[in-house]
Amino acid sequence: MGSKVKHILQGTMVLALVLALQLRASPAEAGTPVAAPGGPYSGDEGEIITFTGGAVDAEDPVSSMTFEWDFDFSGTFSANASGVNLISPTHTYTDDGTFAVALRVIDTNSNVSPIVSATVNIGNVPPSAGIGGPFSVDEGSALSFSGSATDPGNDTLTYEWDFDYDGQTFTVDASGEDLTSPSNTYNNDGSKTVALRVRDDDGGVSTIRTAAVTISNVPPTANAGSSYSVNEGSQLTFSGSAIDPGSDTLTYEWDFTYSGGQFNADVSGDALTDPKNTYNDDGSFTVALRVRDDDSTSQVATASVTVSNVLPTANAGGPYTGSVGSTMTFASSATDPGNDALTYEWDFEYDGQSFKTTGSTTQSGVNLSAPTYTYASEGSFTVALRVQDDDGASGIVTSTVTVSAGGATPTPVPTSTPTSSGGGGGGGGGVKKVATSTPKPTNTPTPIPATATPAPDPTLVSDTETTASTGSSEPVVATVDTTIVVSSAEVSTFEANLEAVIGEAVQVASTVLGIVSAADGSIVTGPELIGVSETLNIVGELNVTLGNLTLVTTDGVGTAVIVLSDGLKIEGAAVVDITNQGLDVVINKPMLVFEPAAPDVATLTGGSDKVTNIGVNFEVGLKKIRDNTSISVRFSKDANTVIDDADAKLISAAKSVGSVLEDPVRDVAFAVDVNKTGITNDDLGDNRVTMEVNRQWFDEKIAEGKSIAIAKFNESGAKFTTLATCVLGADSAKCSASFTGFAGGFSVFVLMGVRRDEATVTPTATAFVAAPTATATALPTATATVKPTSTSVPPTATATQFSSVTIAVVEPTSTATRIPSTSTPYPTATAVTFAFAAPGPGTEQSSADSPSTTTTVDSGGGFPIAAFIGILIGVLALFGGGFAYAWKAGMLAENKWARKVVDLIMRSK
Repeated sequence: MGSKVKHILQGTMVLALVLALQLRASPAEAGTPVAAPGGPYSGDEGEIITFTGGAVDAEDPVSSMTFEWDFDFSGTFSANASGVNLISPTHTYTDDGTFAVALRVIDTNSNVSPIVSATVNIGNVPPSAGIGGPFSVDEGSALSFSGSATDPGNDTLTYEWDFDYDGQTFTVDASGEDLTSPSNTYNNDGSKTVALRVRDDDGGVSTIRTAAVTISNVPPTANAGSSYSVNEGSQLTFSGSAIDPGSDTLTYEWDFTYSGGQFNADVSGDALTDPKNTYNDDGSFTVALRVRDDDSTSQVATASVTVSNVLPTANAGGPYTGSVGSTMTFASSATDPGNDALTYEWDFEYDGQSFKTTGSTTQSGVNLSAPTYTYASEGSFTVALRVQDDDGASGIVTSTVTVSAGGATPTPVPTSTPTSSGGGGGGGGGVKKVATSTPKPTNTPTPIPATATPAPDPTLVSDTETTASTGSSEPVVATVDTTIVVSSAEVSTFEANLEAVIGEAVQVASTVLGIVSAADGSIVTGPELIGVSETLNIVGELNVTLGNLTLVTTDGVGTAVIVLSDGLKIEGAAVVDITNQGLDVVINKPMLVFEPAAPDVATLTGGSDKVTNIGVNFEVGLKKIRDNTSISVRFSKDANTVIDDADAKLISAAKSVGSVLEDPVRDVAFAVDVNKTGITNDDLGDNRVTMEVNRQWFDEKIAEGKSIAIAKFNESGAKFTTLATCVLGADSAKCSASFTGFAGGFSVFVLMGVRRDEATVTPTATAFVAAPTATATALPTATATVKPTSTSVPPTATATQFSSVTIAVVEPTSTATRIPSTSTPYPTATAVTFAFAAPGPGTEQSSADSPSTTTTVDSGGGFPIAAFIGILIGVLALFGGGFAYAWKAGMLAENKWARKVVDLIMRSK
């Protein structure tokens, strides 16, 4: 009402002024009306403005004149409203600003007044926001919100959201024009407050609106692994996993003999994914995994466990001596990996064919380990012992008995003490296989999977085995190229992905990347960027491919893989940083993974005809990457093609682990010979080799009671041998062993089956598990949340003997870009002799196998000057080679890689 009164008073004053002017007008002007639009006017956008106009005419009254109004007068009159006596029209302005309203009047004689305007001031009105809600969602699931806003003006509205509003400070988590339905994922259960604030394009800000968000806990999802199989008495390692949509701490609880009812935790712990258990009897069991999060919810997952029975191991003692008519007491022993009750059966006059289970010459009973017997005649006899467990399995061992004529004191004299793990006969007696319904091995059996074939008669050797060996495979060569070329499509994808995780637009400066080695042994690569700050945090997932570099990280931590050539790659834990306007990808503790293509075994000669499929995989710690390095592998079924005097050396290698290599033809699966150029064992670290062979050969060795071993011969001739861990698939067995310290790096590897030597320390049997079935559910690998650090600790030598190894320091060469002729020439590489401690237990070195290499130096007093000069030349060669490579790749000229190398050197300090 106040505004209308104001407008009426303004109109009245104008009318009075117009009337006064009309009274003073000349007679010639008396017929022209005079318009009065009133004003000035003011109001808000979206508000109805009522105008108050008037007119004066000497001839016509106001009520008969036509009023024409232009509400947005810009110099050219355009009537928005007109009518007779239209003195109080209304209009709404939809945006703030200053406008002009104009009035023109026409009397009944068609006389038109001059145009008269007035000012209209319209103020901005802030928008009003609406947030909806309340909302509810499960932890780890995306929640979509529903906001709204109104504005009396036609303004552009910007929505700002705070997904975790504390009631005091509004933190913008997401914003955008008309962003009414953003989404957010809450990673833990609880109660949150979401807040919405809306801005118009004139600076108007709405009142903050809030809504409650309830996040419900979700129990973790557990996976106890696929089905397991193990021999009784052997340790089984489980493989469990769990995922939780929230960021909860997970506790793993295991019940190794779950009955399906009450859960009884045998072991528990945070992230206890691989517990171990030993089943002491055969049978079928269920292992259960229960995973709890920190909100006490849980889920139980199960897997089946098949525990196979194992033959008891017996020792008949002896050899024995006595006299006719005297009572002889026998001494024996037996062990069983399961807690089975054992039944001893004796045949004191065993004929080698039929074990007599009834009659006067047989005694049997539970734990009958020391029976007695009287021989009625002199001569040589064979005493046989068969031990049965409560699952019916049995094996026969024998010993000799010498009975003399009467008169001698009938005292039994066992010449060997039975051992708990003895097998394959005791004393002078041998083990002989007898014809039974189920063939049994004659030696102490190594635990074998249920699918293994029965043991063959050791007296039967196939006459089809060949001892000739004349061929090995053609070399499989992989070459290292430290240049990464990136396609334009990969650059575009990378730029978009990086912008998403750093919040800034970026541009890749070059599509050619380099790979360099840092002082701490890490591998460094990454593109130089344009348009980024000096240091930025990487928040979110970065999953990109740049040429042969694949990078998968979360919040700057993850994994990186660099494919160097077919079958050869670098992989390891990666830390990604943006420093000095470049993306640094640092691979800590990098591994060089080499899996050369295996040859067709039919093209190889020699060796066992049971070997029909082979393969190998190497994982080697990488200390330095060098350009133009090449690695080649030759496969052979006969080790003599890659090792001089192989049979004798392999027999010696087996002896070092307390075993015997009985047949170098049938018991050797294959050998691989690795040669390398441009890289030395000093550039390499610990080595894990996995050698794959078909199940027919593997099952034959296991059925014969043998273990699987891998022997390694390094470049200086030293031997290293270890029993392998094997993973069984449907058609193949993959056997792995690790070689560390002085035994690291590449060289020659041989896969063979060996039998334990009872005269030495009994080795651990080959460990193996069945490969998981194809129906196993693959779970994602947990993402690390802490950036790893690289710590390299050199191995400590424990042996007292030393052997010499010659190491040549060789700088990388490149034909792509030559160093300018003004550069200082690099010194020639010099062979330097280092002394290393001999390997510890489980290895063997001999002077015959490892001839020493010596270098003569001046033995004058003090430190030899020649040695100092040699070390200085080596250091200059190393650093000179590194900077030559940087110059070649264009890195030093651009100052980028110089900065990177300096940064890494400073970090290492």
